[in-house]
Amino acid sequence: MIVDEIALALAWARTRAQLDDELAAQVRAFAAARAAPPAPTLTAAATGRVLRQALASPLAAEARPYAAAWAWAAVETDAGVVAARAQSRSWDGLARLTEARDRPAAHAGAGGLRALIAAPHGAA
Repeated sequence: MIVDEIALALAWARTRAQLDDELAAQVRAFAAARAAPPAPTLTAAATGRVLRQALASPLAAEARPYAAAWAWAAVETDAGVVAARAQSRSWDGLARLTEARDRPAAHAGAGGLRALIAAPHGAA
């Protein structure tokens, strides 16, 4: 229905504008070697819902890079990932971190960490 398409387009436009602001602030912080500021829109469940709807619509090509950023944020803010990242840096620790990232990546709809990394590039 046209009303649903308009509502999605408006929700996507608002979400995209907020994500652009948050991601730009994070890039500026990274470039200045500062801690990244919080990104509440990027980590919000509502953002995931809007992105899933946009990915199933004619907005899919535009939404795909944002979906990848949202999925990465979901992975990196997962409690298990945070705990694994805080452990000692070693090959075993890296393996545990990779395993910890796989679960929330699958939960974010990516089918696991490997798929999350490949998806924005169109790789299998």
